[in-house]
Amino acid sequence: MPFGTSPEIVEKLALRLRTAYSGGPVPPLRDSLAPDDVSASYAIQAANTTHWVNAGRCIVGRKVGLTARAVQVQLGVNQPDYGVLLDDMSIPDGGELLASRVLQPKAEAEVAMVLGEDLNDPEVTRDGVAAAVARAEGWFHWPPEPPAWGIRSTQPRGSRERSPLGASHCGPVT
Repeated sequence: MPFGTSPEIVEKLALRLRTAYSGGPVPPLRDSLAPDDVSASYAIQAANTTHWVNAGRCIVGRKVGLTARAVQVQLGVNQPDYGVLLDDMSIPDGGELLASRVLQPKAEAEVAMVLGEDLNDPEVTRDGVAAAVARAEGWFHWPPEPPAWGIRSTQPRGSRERSPLGASHCGPVT
């Protein structure tokens, strides 16, 4: 399939990723998506986020990854990446991650900055972000290998970060 970012290709690739939740591993998207097409990658993510929210899942936060320059260099990227956290990606303190929910189990230690208020200004500064942080928490993160996302905190879940669908969002996207 040739590379392209038409809405039809975005939805086809988004559907391919969603099938991993019921059908197991799927082939990588590199046969249909240029490796440097960041905007198409986020369009696929947005299509799946809209699908999952319309199906009843709730956005409860955001994840930013690849923030360390050394890791970016190691992986050949030049910026952090980000994604949504949905309510069913959370494992409560004392809960367990079932092996049947992951493809290649591994955990990463994270420091989560829990916001005390939404970041509504698209031009927010570093100082503005720092002022919005209510507290830091230690979290474990299971890398996103559908359906392997999981977040476990030793603290109660806090305020939600701003997302394109709102600070938190459940129900159909109109």
